Amino acid sequence: MNNIEIALEETMYEMIFSDIPKTNYKIRRSFDRRMKKMIRSYLADNTLDKSVHKSKKRWRYIIIIAVTLVLTITAAAVVCYNNIALEKHDTFSLLHIEDTEKAPENIEQEYVITAGIDGYMRYTFYNSDGCMVEEYKDGDSQIIFSQMTFSHFNGTRINTETAEDAITAVDVNGITALYFENGMENMLVWNNDEYVFSFQANKLGKDELIALSESVKPKQ
Repeated sequence: MNNIEIALEETMYEMIFSDIPKTNYKIRRSFDRRMKKMIRSYLADNTLDKSVHKSKKRWRYIIIIAVTLVLTITAAAVVCYNNIALEKHDTFSLLHIEDTEKAPENIEQEYVITAGIDGYMRYTFYNSDGCMVEEYKDGDSQIIFSQMTFSHFNGTRINTETAEDAITAVDVNGITALYFENGMENMLVWNNDEYVFSFQANKLGKDELIALSESVKPKQ
């Protein structure tokens, strides 16, 4: 591109982003690159001496890009709980976590529930270097306990379609945890700067899940 085209690209890019409300969002680098690529692609196919009709088409193209960007950003509300962020969309949410120096790449220390779960049968149905999942069942009651590395947990998708007013921060041994109810199950997520832990249950309430979470200790 020549200098005029470069200047126009930068102007278009700044114009699009200047109309976005100043909220707590973070634009990913990959999306930023795609935006600039769309603008460059358009400029490559359209010279600056087009007719007025072509100029109108150019502005419609710019508007499409701007609307796409706004919809992409405003579709998700990001709420942070300790260093866990919940990126909430209309029918689901994505969980992200900020990495720490303590976080290992593989599970080096297994954690277990030390509280008594009388009547429940224990099943281990997933076990890998980065994730361990155990299921406890007693009739219709189900409890799922997970231990994950940060990299395995990052981007976890959960159903929060009906959890709009039930997402709260709770305390687990002095750590801020994420708790929510979606009508089908209750979930509690927290981390200790090394691993991410979660409980999912269809019959247990918040206080019971907090008590279970506080009993999670390194396996001896």
